[in-house]
Amino acid sequence: MKDKIRFVHASDIHLGANPYAISERFTDMGKVFSEVVNYTLETNADFLVLAGDLFDKKNINAKTLTLCLDIIKPLKEKNIPIYVTEGNHDQRTYVNNYSWLELLNDNGYINLLNPVKNDINDDYDLVLYEERKDDEGNIKKYGSYIITDDAIIYGLGFPGIMPDKYLDCMTSKYIDNEGKVVISMLHSGIDHFVTEGMGGLREGFIDDLVNKSDYIALGHIHNRYENYDKKYFNPGSLENTSVPQEVYDKGFYDVTIDTATKKIDYKFIKVNNRKIYNITANIDGAENQKEAYDLILNKVEGIFKTDNVTKEDMPIISIKVKGEIKDGTSNINLNELKDELKEKYNLLYIEIQNLIKAKRFSDNLEDESLTRDDIDRLVIKNLLKEKGFTDDESKDLLDIVLTMKELSINGDVDSKTEDGKNLKERILEFVKNKKLNEKDIDEVVE
Repeated sequence: MKDKIRFVHASDIHLGANPYAISERFTDMGKVFSEVVNYTLETNADFLVLAGDLFDKKNINAKTLTLCLDIIKPLKEKNIPIYVTEGNHDQRTYVNNYSWLELLNDNGYINLLNPVKNDINDDYDLVLYEERKDDEGNIKKYGSYIITDDAIIYGLGFPGIMPDKYLDCMTSKYIDNEGKVVISMLHSGIDHFVTEGMGGLREGFIDDLVNKSDYIALGHIHNRYENYDKKYFNPGSLENTSVPQEVYDKGFYDVTIDTATKKIDYKFIKVNNRKIYNITANIDGAENQKEAYDLILNKVEGIFKTDNVTKEDMPIISIKVKGEIKDGTSNINLNELKDELKEKYNLLYIEIQNLIKAKRFSDNLEDESLTRDDIDRLVIKNLLKEKGFTDDESKDLLDIVLTMKELSINGDVDSKTEDGKNLKERILEFVKNKKLNEKDIDEVVE
């Protein structure tokens, strides 16, 4: 037995994911996984542990499989094992009883470790990973745990919707470790990361797992967290599969365990994932739309300058625009803003949420004497004023909007009917008299 074992622990690779249907994002998923594999090779780690969700979908395409094989093939050539357990994204489909992880396992690229279903009592067992007959009588290597010279590595998979009962069942079947290091792979969140229906566990229910393990390799939750005393570690996903509320460092663990004392030494290795920014731009104090627009641009520019963002980075940004413009308007030309930011910083993707508060007018909507029609008129009138229409314009347009509403209720908006023709003529007359341009018409439609 060696004095120490060293391994790399990663999870939630999500190969094949293509957020926003942008080809670069598909490539991003493979790029960061390549960093994990290259690090494992360059540092000559004993093995690589993947705690679930190697793939983003249960049904992957040829391009995703090819990408995966190209990345992991060097590990196979160097005889560095990859120990994998299923995540919820990796599992077999209901109509196909053979998963892509099983294909990789059967071809010697990975060692797939999962609980094995017992057909007698419909329960799950933990069985040694070795050659055995599968359900169809084929001789294949499969099982739940592997015994090496220095360690026992368990794959517990994804616990499903009854995680506490599931974990009790699994840990009761652990074998005598005979002094070896015990590593347990589990695709689950723990304690404050519990999500209903997503296989989450309360920390108070994992004592048996903690007592029987020297290192608990977690997956499933995409943000990094760990508890050294409880021996569980979750590296998080290598890439963001969406624009997160909060942006965290992405990476994996380099772990060393003393085989005599079972002491854990670990370090978190960051990957070069695509830069993502969640930006809140407060436009309070802006006199008008132009000033608000400039405040947003300046906010983004300040953050990018501080973080040394270049056009080569092609970052992703999400902007929340909050506050109140002094002139009472709430509309900023977001499409123009998106185009300018995208061109200026060579953004891969941008989304903007308009949370600007519009000044409300003094009409008292709580007056008990007001009818529902009265309230509707006041609300529409205020909205039209916020769009910049004068009192006379608002009155004329209000009549048109209310007529449209009435015809809609009666199912008679069709321009071929008499009422529909009259409504269309009134709208055209209004547009002509007010000399509205295309932008103004869009405002009316809104």
